[in-house]
Amino acid sequence: MKILLISEDSLLPPAYFKMFEGDYIESKKDVIVKYTVDSAKDFLTDTIIERQKHLDFIIIDYSTIEFEKEINELTEWLRKTKAVYSIKNFKLKAIPLFLMNNNLLISEDFFTLFPSRSDTLKYHNGIIIKPDDFSRIGISNNKLASGLDKWLDDLKSDLDDLDIDSEGKHPLDLKIFETRSYKLRVLSDQFQHNSKRLDYIWVGNSTNIVEATGDDILKMLRQYERNPSLRNEKEIHDLLNSNNHLLKGEDYYKSLYEKHFYYTHSKKYVESDFINFKHEYSLAKNEIFEVKLPNERFVAKTKIPRILKQAQRYFNQVGKKYNNYFSYDINMNEIAKRLKDEGIDTSSLDFNLSLLMGREEYRQENQELINQALIYGQKQVKLITYDNLIDRHQYLHQRVTRFGLN
Repeated sequence: MKILLISEDSLLPPAYFKMFEGDYIESKKDVIVKYTVDSAKDFLTDTIIERQKHLDFIIIDYSTIEFEKEINELTEWLRKTKAVYSIKNFKLKAIPLFLMNNNLLISEDFFTLFPSRSDTLKYHNGIIIKPDDFSRIGISNNKLASGLDKWLDDLKSDLDDLDIDSEGKHPLDLKIFETRSYKLRVLSDQFQHNSKRLDYIWVGNSTNIVEATGDDILKMLRQYERNPSLRNEKEIHDLLNSNNHLLKGEDYYKSLYEKHFYYTHSKKYVESDFINFKHEYSLAKNEIFEVKLPNERFVAKTKIPRILKQAQRYFNQVGKKYNNYFSYDINMNEIAKRLKDEGIDTSSLDFNLSLLMGREEYRQENQELINQALIYGQKQVKLITYDNLIDRHQYLHQRVTRFGLN
């Protein structure tokens, strides 16, 4: 899920995001934080509306009357706008918006700000209780869960009114759309023009995620724990190919495996393990994804910690070799040609760089040192441990079973 958080507090502690992790987001990077109302509206206007990106819901966390006045103006605009978002699938005015409880809301009757209690629902979908220790909010018995359920129920009702299924197996009857479009709650009136309707991970049965248990990943990790010298990357590649939700997550629709890209006037080429291509509505970038073993360590056990030479070679493979190749304009024609063979059109060389390697306990031993070693100019290689991979599977399983549209 992608969240826009509008916070009056510009010093959010790292623990703040634990409230949502595992249930509503995979990591804190799924939260776009804005500290002013103006910057939040700019993001909604320039990114969500203009570039047609996807957002799941908005949370507003504030504590002063001055900030509240600005928030009221934003919510008034939001609930009256005719703008659509997420490649024109949804009405922006229907997006779930929540307030985070604070001293202001506790000390005064928030609902007196509106002519009647029912009018408040035109502006927000509920007040979220913020745990003092930022513990997980959870997915039941709270306004956040019920508010998101209400949005999904409205989406289901829209699909029922149009006599179509969420997976697009049955074509949209334009006559039905024209006669019933006035009933639509969250679907936009431009929905009929979309060639890819509701291409989201939480739409449809998502059978491969629901039925997967994660046992294959755990079994593989136990093999490497019992036999630290085991080296079988092909087995890991096969596991990722057969459980491609671990690669694609919510942001990507396709992965290319071991694709060759040649240097100009040369028989030499680069070959990352995977390249992941984002949905048009995604806020992410396309991703170069390299796979190493779970029993690889990062730091030498010496008096003064240092990055192991083998680990540094892996870092450089992604941060230097792949980054250099996919960042240079001279390689654009070759990249475009090879991707066209796969039915992929991209005009951008701006890729995220990700490396799957090692275990979380190895990373935590010297996290700051490892993070510094993964910085390459303006880019940083994203290190994903195998424990993170398990967390991703659990999050996606939770996402499609709890909030899925079946």
